[in-house]
Amino acid sequence: MTDPKRIISTALHGYGAENQKVKCIEELSELQKEICKDLIGQGSRFHVAEEIADTEILLAQMKVHYGIAKDVDAIKAQKLKQLAQKLNLESDEYEE
Repeated sequence: MTDPKRIISTALHGYGAENQKVKCIEELSELQKEICKDLIGQGSRFHVAEEIADTEILLAQMKVHYGIAKDVDAIKAQKLKQLAQKLNLESDEYEE
């Protein structure tokens, strides 16, 4: 299988950053719609999973475009630490 990082980079550069920004917003909206459908009992686990996957792929492209992958990882770790503290969890229970 082709390296996922290569696919992400090729898609971003091939389709163009501006187009992929719009696509990212669309995918976020589709995920929102599927979660809302689930809240009213009309959802599908498969459709939610599909939209999460699509969204994660576009978010990965945004991290490459903005050059912020390491920043996102650091912020995510800090926010997980804060959440663990709020939940009274051990600090090593949430580390990836």
